[in-house]
Amino acid sequence: MIVSDAHKYIFVGIPKTGSLLIRKALNEIEERDLLRDYKFYLPPGNKDTINHGTALQLRNYNPDEWKNYFKFVLVMVI
Repeated sequence: MIVSDAHKYIFVGIPKTGSLLIRKALNEIEERDLLRDYKFYLPPGNKDTINHGTALQLRNYNPDEWKNYFKFVLVMVI
């Protein structure tokens, strides 16, 4: 999940849908230090993180940001 404070958007990446390509494109468009990439922990007791946090996790983590930012998801179908 990538968040841009400068442009007020949230990209929610879904596993196995080409989200890595979108992440790379966003990193080329914006300076990397302007983007935040949220990583969320798996359920309690598990110390691993996941790159594909859910929209619900971010909404619960930062409700104001979720409310005020544009959210989008892209799925590539071949």
